[in-house]
Amino acid sequence: MSIPRDVIVIGAAESSLPALRHLLSDLPTSLPAAVLIAMEALPDRSQLNFVAAYDGPAPLVYAREGDSLQSGHIYLAVPGAEMVVRPTGRLGIDLSVPSHRQTSAINRLFFSTAQVLGFRVIGVLLSGDEGIGTDGLRAIERADGIGIVQDPSEAPAPNMPLHAIEHDRPHYIAPVDGIRSLLESLTRS
Repeated sequence: MSIPRDVIVIGAAESSLPALRHLLSDLPTSLPAAVLIAMEALPDRSQLNFVAAYDGPAPLVYAREGDSLQSGHIYLAVPGAEMVVRPTGRLGIDLSVPSHRQTSAINRLFFSTAQVLGFRVIGVLLSGDEGIGTDGLRAIERADGIGIVQDPSEAPAPNMPLHAIEHDRPHYIAPVDGIRSLLESLTRS
């Protein structure tokens, strides 16, 4: 019996926007998974520019409180908010994110998906300046999900993937093209 891997969570920072754009550009609408993106410490303008420039085939939508996850859709929190998966399995949006928060947007999304959806989740960490996302990726893997990290040798800011590799040992380390192939393979097996 195969395990349905139907939720992909991606942790991204400003330095990973080109990689994220490339990763999403060819994901088919027939992908049997919903894609949720947490953008860490991203200026609102950068996120809005990313959304405006997106031209991939899968719909990119701002998540709303209570949205159900739909395969072939890409979800993003509005600028200034954080996205989580509620215990009901539906999306949640936190608009009151304190500047002194203890947990990153990436970790919050990764923790909530691990807790609620467990083995169904594939977590992906892309380029970033800080070592964030490792704890959330570890939570996904402890819940029998899969962890993937961008190859630090191709990352413009390799600290995020390096930290995950050093402190977590993810299932896969791959360049962006390899990540796209892995996502298609893992969600269809």
